[in-house]
Amino acid sequence: MAGTPPQILGDSLPMPIDGRPNTTSVRLSRQAGVDACYKMGRVSSLVQLHDEIDLDNIPDHEEDKGGASGDYIKAFVFGGLDGIISTFALVASMGGAKIKIESMIAIGLAKVIADAMSMGFGEFMSASAELETTLKVKEREEWEMENCHEGEVKEMCEIYMKRGCSKEDALTMMTLLAKHKDLFVEHMMVMEHGLLPPDDSDKWAPVKQGFVCFLAFTVCGLVPLAAFFVLYAVGGSIDELWQTLLVAYALTATMLFAMGFVKAHLTGSSSRVKSGACMLINGSLAGGAAFLLGDWLGEML
Repeated sequence: MAGTPPQILGDSLPMPIDGRPNTTSVRLSRQAGVDACYKMGRVSSLVQLHDEIDLDNIPDHEEDKGGASGDYIKAFVFGGLDGIISTFALVASMGGAKIKIESMIAIGLAKVIADAMSMGFGEFMSASAELETTLKVKEREEWEMENCHEGEVKEMCEIYMKRGCSKEDALTMMTLLAKHKDLFVEHMMVMEHGLLPPDDSDKWAPVKQGFVCFLAFTVCGLVPLAAFFVLYAVGGSIDELWQTLLVAYALTATMLFAMGFVKAHLTGSSSRVKSGACMLINGSLAGGAAFLLGDWLGEML
């Protein structure tokens, strides 16, 4: 039948194709259907998906993952961006100052390894401190809940009343929520302390974040040096510094754009080209400023 929209089975989200017969069906979870509604602006389909929730028969909550963990994305972007831009800026400044190629390679390589270790350890310490802090706050709120239940309910009511709720509404909501201790404590952490409940299921998470940061810094930091490594290994020397710097910039620019594109993809953003372009502009400005400063200092000294 003409105009028949494909269905997302299980949740029956209509996905119409303008005027074309199509009986294709795609199986997606309810959460994926909600995501599709948001991207298309389909309010009616969004309402339909929520209307189909059966509160008398709730299955185990297994929400689809939105991609890589936000903490790992942050470590990847932070380590990779710092690695490639700082190394390219160093190479550009030494190129502007006309430093000997052998010295440039040695300094650049030492800088990448040392900074990667520092960045990785710093990310590990930061993630460990964040997890330790949230666990301590959660432990304290659980203790307060056990020893002063009514006081904690009143405290949360005060927070809601400051945000515009009436006393009666705040008491109603908090009295009901307080029947579920774990949920109430997690709610308190967000509303009172501005902290997300800690995920202590993976105790190695800080180590993984540190390793991701270290690896991203190392791999991306070596990109601007790749041209020097290859040309020096092939020819035994590099005569045309300008050409090598241009190749280094081309590799750096490509990597920067790719990083911005991947970052947008991992976070679910549709502005992937814009994200890549922002990364590229940032790195180009940093490298250009470093080159001009190195050239100026080389002439002055």
